Amino acid sequence: MILELEGLLAHRWISMIRGQSNRRGSGATGSSATDPKTQMLNGRVVEWLADKGYGFVATSDRRVFLHIREFAQHHKQPEIGDRIRFTLGKDAKGRECAVNAIHINDGGQITGLHLSVLSLLMILPALALVKLKLDWRWVAGYLTGINLIAFLTYALDKRRAWKKLWRLPE
Repeated sequence: MILELEGLLAHRWISMIRGQSNRRGSGATGSSATDPKTQMLNGRVVEWLADKGYGFVATSDRRVFLHIREFAQHHKQPEIGDRIRFTLGKDAKGRECAVNAIHINDGGQITGLHLSVLSLLMILPALALVKLKLDWRWVAGYLTGINLIAFLTYALDKRRAWKKLWRLPE
């Protein structure tokens, strides 16, 4: 629920900044963001031709054309099964198409919250080590040993892969 609200807010913010002009000559025309008739639709990509840059999104009652240039953010190539939020527009020939599309919960976006949590998770253990007053030579030796074991295991697995032998299980 929170991710859907986040996606909706991001979509409205992007639409407001771009002034609904994300068409780049496509001929598609969507309703204004201030138009009360503008309706956000949710659907799933049911067909995608990556080499041509377009496909179709299915909602509960229709199948809508979607071109790659109609995505408000370009950080992930659409795939069959992806959840998409979009508004309806018309192409140059008056046909219905999806405009201002965004991926819903695609897991590919890094937000400020993600970076804050990551920073905290990196800083807290370092602060704990400083407070413990350990002999740093032991800590450095331990970390060096663990990294050496990981590197040697990786090298062994790669060697076995090159020789097309049975690889190490994960």
